[in-house]
This record gives sequence, C-alpha cells and structure tokens, in this order.
Amino acid sequence: MRFPFPRDGENGPHQRLKDLFECLEIYLVEYIPETDQGKYFNGVHARSCDKGETFRAEELDVPIPYIRAGVNDLAKDYLERLGRPLLEDETLDAWKKFTKQYDKHSTRSYLQFAYVPSQELQMEFEIPPTGLPCSVVDWMETFEGSTGGYDRALTEMVLDAISFGVVGPKSEWWCIRNIPGMPSEVIVKTALVTAIEPDDVNDMMSPLRVTAGGKQYLFSHVISVVPLPSFATIDTSKLSISPMQRNAIRRLQYEPSTKVGMRFQSNWWKEAKQIGGQSFTDLPIRTVVYQSYGDSHESNVLLASYCWTSDAERLGSLMCAKCMEATPRTGMGVVTESTDTTAVLDDLVLRDLAAVHEVDIEFLRQ
Repeated sequence: MRFPFPRDGENGPHQRLKDLFECLEIYLVEYIPETDQGKYFNGVHARSCDKGETFRAEELDVPIPYIRAGVNDLAKDYLERLGRPLLEDETLDAWKKFTKQYDKHSTRSYLQFAYVPSQELQMEFEIPPTGLPCSVVDWMETFEGSTGGYDRALTEMVLDAISFGVVGPKSEWWCIRNIPGMPSEVIVKTALVTAIEPDDVNDMMSPLRVTAGGKQYLFSHVISVVPLPSFATIDTSKLSISPMQRNAIRRLQYEPSTKVGMRFQSNWWKEAKQIGGQSFTDLPIRTVVYQSYGDSHESNVLLASYCWTSDAERLGSLMCAKCMEATPRTGMGVVTESTDTTAVLDDLVLRDLAAVHEVDIEFLRQ
C-alpha cells in the first residue's frame, strides 16, 4: 500500500496517518511515483520532458490556445482553485460552500459550463474567458483521467486530487514494509462477518461484539474497512447509524478498476533504465506501473495494466467469470486456468506493452 505523506515541517491531508505510522514504528520504504514518464498517444511516443509534443491534438479539433497551454496547466488551474480552500480550511465552512455551489456538477459539466480559465492562462495563451469546448474536455480526460472519468462527480475528482497530493505541497510517497507486533497469525481467515453490535445497547461506551464465522469476538473499538455494499449486508441494526448515513451506504457508487500483473523471465524495463514511475497511453492497457521499492527492484513482475471507469469495464470483460474463484486467503477473484478469453487478454496486453515500449512482441512472449 502506498501513501503520499507531507514532507517534514509541512502539513497535508495525511499528516495524522503519518503521525500514527511513526507512533507505531511501522517500517516504510520510499516509493517512486514519478520519473520521466513515457507517453504513447495517437501513435506518438514521447517523454514527459518533451514539452512541445502535442500528440496530434490539432487533429482532434483542439484549438491552438489550449494546446499551447497544455493539459497539465489547464487541470492544475481548476483543481488548485477548487481544492486549495478545502485543504487549507480547518473548519467545515469551505466544504459547505463548495458542496452548495459545485456538488451538482460532474467534472465535464463544470469545465464546460461553470469553469472560467484564470487570468494568467487567458493572458499568456490567449484563451477565451469562457467554459472549455467539448473537444478540449475530451482531450483533457484522455490524458488526465480515464475514459468516462470526467462524467463522474466533480467532488470526487477534487477530493482525489487532494488525497493524492496533486493539490497542495508536494508529497513524498512511502510504502509499508511491515508492521511490528502484527503477525499474520492474528488475522482470522475465512470468517464471514455477519453482525456488529454493542455488548450493552444502553452504554454508548460499550465494547462491540462482532460475529464472524459463527463465533463472537469482543473489541473495545472496531474499524470496518469492507466495501460499503458488503457492509450493508452485515447486521448493524443495533448500532447508532443515522438514516442519512444508511442512505449514503446504500447510494455510494464505486469506480470500477482493474489490474493486470505479468511475470517475465527478466525485468526488461529496468534494463531500459525504467525504475519506478508509470507510462501512459490511450491503448486499452492505459497505465503501466513499474516496481520501485525494496527487493522489488529485482522483481520480474510488472503491473502491465492499471485501468479505471470504462477502461476497466472493457478490459475486465476479458477476465472470464468461469476462470475466477474465491480464494480462502483473500476472498478475491483470481485466474485459475487459461481459456480462450484470457488468451485474448494476454495477447492484448503484450501487444500494447510492445507498442508503448517500442519492443518486439516476440521478445515479450519468450
């Protein structure tokens, strides 16, 4: 698990989590989220440092002033404007003002109908003081998000930007190596949680009783980390959960995502000096993530695809349900056998990897 922590002497949204990790003496290793990222869009290869590359944006009907400004500056302009007050306000005033004014918008509707580029962008790049054309919004979504990502709530986009350090002081990324005093033996496995209730319903400070795998466990404090659709199936009728909270549990929509990991005979990407960071493309695999911490420097495993929203739904359709089964250890679906569908997925991912990295696909198949 990776976390963007504020630098020493600075504050950020994950400061309390950083303090907790230090208190528990959790051993962390540095994670490298960014390098000179590789990009492959519209059949054009480039690196992040190639500032003049347009990736044929003019052929997508993107007006020249917006191309000159670039996706990064346009995205930073609206995210900083909306996210910075939320990050710096220690009360709920900024949040209430934000939700009252903008919670009705998707990212797309905000950029087209409510957003006005800053004076700096208008003067430097001659951008008009109006909402963005549809072609510009589509262009930004392709490079900054995932297919259909801008159709989701603006609130979600802004909170994501705050959580991942896009807004505010630059973060340092760290990964958990181990947790002292928390051996895996203390975890109860294959025990379905069916109920959470207070031991004494008349005492607000009462310990909580958890029913799991047919057995009951008593805890002074319980933190649930199961997805809310799963949490809704647990009997919580005796807990003090308000109607507003139960409504939120029922209504929350999750964003689909997929990951495809591949193990090769060698870490060929490291030989190309690619350690850490990611590559981005408009091909179906969308994002490639490279290992960058601890012993994983020598790993032959590559996160060959990481997708969200519509991209994940499309790639996920190749992960045939007949090939998936729940494992006792994690309850997660894993591919257990090769089928025609997974063969199609393998071929697609290898073909896209070859295109992004400009290598022979037969080399990857070996």
